[in-house]
Amino acid sequence: MKRRQWLIGLICLLLLIWGLSLARCEILTALYGEATMNSACLEQTMIEADAQFKILEYRPFGYAKLYARERAAGSLLLLVRDYQADAASPWKVVYWETIWSDKGGSADGLVWPYLR
Repeated sequence: MKRRQWLIGLICLLLLIWGLSLARCEILTALYGEATMNSACLEQTMIEADAQFKILEYRPFGYAKLYARERAAGSLLLLVRDYQADAASPWKVVYWETIWSDKGGSADGLVWPYLR
């Protein structure tokens, strides 16, 4: 009986951690999701125009880690703010990796929180 309670408690704890990480992602997206970030990602990569962007990390000094979900793929992007750029597009994509794809290939990764 104790083993069963312990297992249920562990499962609940894992679900709570996952739920809190999803909530953090949604809060960061609501607070800091800028149209300029999305447009920089679309202009500087081959991500589809109908992709959904979620902010996984954000630092006030000009760093953001985004997850882009397309119809058939998911990508991680790192953006830095270019303070010398024009005001229309102050973000620059410095890293882009497709971590999963329905089209095949070698894109097989995991993003936390799991947003597939």
